Amino acid sequence: MRTEEEFALLDEVRAFVVVLDELGAVHWWNAACGVFTGCRLEEVRGMPLWRTPLAADDSAPLREAFTTARAGAPTRVEEATARMHHGERCWIAWSCGALAPLGGRDPRMVWTGSDITERKRREDGLLLDTHALRRSDERFRAIFNHTFQFIGLLSPDGTLLEANASALDFGGLERSDVVGRPFWEARWWTLTPRTQERLRQAIAEASQGRFVRYEAEVLGDGGQVATIDFSLNPVFENGQVTYIVPEGRDITDRLRMEEALRRSEARFAGIFSLAADATLVVDEHQHILLFNDGAEATFGYSRSEVVGAPLDMLLPEHHRPMGAGREVFGRRKNGEEFPAEASIAELGDGPERLSIVSLRDVTERHRIEREQRFLAAAGALLAESIDYEATLRQVARLTVPDLADACVVYLRTPEDQVGIAAVEHVDPHMTAFVREIRQRYPVRLDAPSGVGHVIRTGQSELVRELSPEQVRALAHDEEHHRMLLRLGMRSYLCVPLCARGEVVGAILMIMVEQSKRRQGPESLALAQELARRAALAIDNARLYRTAREATRARNEMLGVVAHDLRNPLHAILLQAHSLGLKLKAATLPDSMQNVVSNIETSVRRMDRLVEDLLTVTRMEAGRLSVQPTRESPETLVNEALGGVRPLAERHALRGAVGMDLPQVLADRDRVLQVFSNLLGNALKFTPLEGLVEVGAALEGTHVCFWVRDSGPGLSSAQQGRVFDRFWQADARDQRGAGLGLTICKGLVEAHGGRIWVESTPGGGSTFRFTLPVAAAPPERREAMAGQP
Repeated sequence: MRTEEEFALLDEVRAFVVVLDELGAVHWWNAACGVFTGCRLEEVRGMPLWRTPLAADDSAPLREAFTTARAGAPTRVEEATARMHHGERCWIAWSCGALAPLGGRDPRMVWTGSDITERKRREDGLLLDTHALRRSDERFRAIFNHTFQFIGLLSPDGTLLEANASALDFGGLERSDVVGRPFWEARWWTLTPRTQERLRQAIAEASQGRFVRYEAEVLGDGGQVATIDFSLNPVFENGQVTYIVPEGRDITDRLRMEEALRRSEARFAGIFSLAADATLVVDEHQHILLFNDGAEATFGYSRSEVVGAPLDMLLPEHHRPMGAGREVFGRRKNGEEFPAEASIAELGDGPERLSIVSLRDVTERHRIEREQRFLAAAGALLAESIDYEATLRQVARLTVPDLADACVVYLRTPEDQVGIAAVEHVDPHMTAFVREIRQRYPVRLDAPSGVGHVIRTGQSELVRELSPEQVRALAHDEEHHRMLLRLGMRSYLCVPLCARGEVVGAILMIMVEQSKRRQGPESLALAQELARRAALAIDNARLYRTAREATRARNEMLGVVAHDLRNPLHAILLQAHSLGLKLKAATLPDSMQNVVSNIETSVRRMDRLVEDLLTVTRMEAGRLSVQPTRESPETLVNEALGGVRPLAERHALRGAVGMDLPQVLADRDRVLQVFSNLLGNALKFTPLEGLVEVGAALEGTHVCFWVRDSGPGLSSAQQGRVFDRFWQADARDQRGAGLGLTICKGLVEAHGGRIWVESTPGGGSTFRFTLPVAAAPPERREAMAGQP
């Protein structure tokens, strides 16, 4: 058997030598194979050759060759790829044959290979060069003949040597029509003699080595005319012009579009310039390119001052949250910052994109919104109270500090004097000082200016800036002048207070030196509207105070009259009763006894009316008292029904009292008076044969009583006034004084309950009132505690 030593001599061979067994596995390879692949023999022994680095990516050629060699035929592989130890791809040419006969004891194959990488690369390079040259020529021809531009080739004397297909197709020409002839004689240039002459001059210039370019009109097939961007480019060889390359690009559409673009730009420029909003165009670096008239008016800059400047000059970046409808803050030339509504639109993509920024100054809108919010808040505050003095103080407080640094409210008295009603100052310590000035130096109605002039004429007065001379002119004397200087008044606004067509006073709003603020025309409309609302509130408060005083006087009078009437009424009642007894004993006719009975009824009615008046007077004076005791709800309801049954002969009365109701705390007589008033109204408004229901039910810690009728019901507006004094649903109804429900409300509230009405027009009315549940007596609580 051959041994490894038999192959030792092959290690010195530079070619690749590999010995394979009958299955194609590596049995041995020489040192050249190990150096090439970087693999030791022990690493590949037993591995099929086509799986070693000597086979690289494509193992099929080696497998096919092994199959052929195994059949006993000499085999050669012209090219097979392999991988060197560092991964580089190479090519190897293999030949193989049997080292021992097949079927022998130790059949093997020997494969020899040589590295053909360099040869392969040279062959491939040459093939690539050939292919590249062919493809380059093909591309040149394709470009030359298929480009949409006119391209040709001239000799220095102007003879046309070549023209591309685009040029020939445009002119409706064949190549033989123009090649070999002077270029200017071709149809393209025959539009006018001037066109031909200009071309001859250009060719002469190009033949001298100069590049020539100009716009020309050329003639095409069918008389069409096109404008081309035409050039002549000389080609040099050894310093001499050997050829001239004419090129022409059709710019007819471009010129048409440029003209349309110019017109469009002119229209855009007109629109852009005349737009009321501030509009500017910025580039990708945020530099300003265009700036319209609206922007000049908004920012105070001219175009020359702004174009090319950064956008941050107008819109500080920290105030620039751009977006559709978003608000930003701009900066005017004088440094003033103002709110603006901004939108931005992007034009184009990439580094050449532009942005159109549109800005609308919303300073005025914000001012109006602030004024509306201020007036809404002022209206709410003025409506909080109808107390006269409180309303006057509120008017002064409303203006400071929003509208002024100090405010004085003046009112005209019935004696035609002007008094101070309220004073307010941003510095509380100065409030008393302002009041002192105004008290020491009263307003004169005959003054040519100031508060007196405003009250006398009803015309507002605005002084935006008080000069030292004007301050001195306002002073009555030196002391007054010193006080005005201490006050620091530098601007003021005075508006009249008008109510019901008369000037009742004025509001003086002052700006002081320390605040740096000044009154301006924009404040006048707001101040006048505030004065209008304030005058209305003051007038309402004054009327309310007058009404209260009148009510108080009336109640006092009612109390006196009612008290003085009761004595003669009681005397009349006693005399009438005595007379009735005597007439009855004398057996006089019934008609005479009825007269006496009617007198008694009328006296009792008058006494009830006097009692109602006294009750109302006590209620308003806070002297109405009740003496509650523990009462059964069922008993109260039954007594109330029993009291009106004689009056309800033609009505249906029904009681609806819940089971086992707890006792309530009630002044029995007062509660029965409530029931009497409610049932009297129910019977009065319920038609004959109609139902009137009285009931009670437990609701938490109170028992709710109700009187329900089937009368005409009440509207929402009527329900709001039903408990007012002297109010009646039907003013023509003279069956009562309109005090019954007022008394009911006072009596129920005196018990700690409440009373209300539920009604719908045509559906009757239900009057409900509550009384508190009485606490269980000690013995009852103990009994309940002992229950399981």
